[in-house]
Amino acid sequence: MNRRITALLALCALLAAPLTSRAESRALLVGVGHYQYPGIDLPAIDLDLERMRDALNRLGFDNRQIHVLQDEQATSAAVVREFGSWLREGVRPDDHVVFYFSGHGSNVPDLDGDEEDGVDEVLVTNDMRRATVRGRASLAGVVTDDQIASLLAK
Repeated sequence: MNRRITALLALCALLAAPLTSRAESRALLVGVGHYQYPGIDLPAIDLDLERMRDALNRLGFDNRQIHVLQDEQATSAAVVREFGSWLREGVRPDDHVVFYFSGHGSNVPDLDGDEEDGVDEVLVTNDMRRATVRGRASLAGVVTDDQIASLLAK
């Protein structure tokens, strides 16, 4: 009888192990349909975010594991802050992390010389505005590919 109980307990421990050591899942969804800059609004960004949330739910993400920044909330500073804190802090190698952006993309002059084509690709966030950087026409209020690469490297 003791062998059966011991075997049953061992089996329960094996079955429970994957549940207790399960990978964490986190997602940051960013959607910008309404911009501070006039004339560049995009329709149906809310539907993009809703469908992405639905897809993540089907993949096992719980709504508490999904953070959303939309429109006025989706400034360049907020996206970088949320990416660097919520999405990255405490994440382990086996965890599942999703970053999703729905909105405009663009490019700006490469200022650090790391791009062969001379431009950095950017996500255009709600607070985008025209700017002059080192005497060149550019954009401010954007998230550059260099910023995303730096966040991912951490």
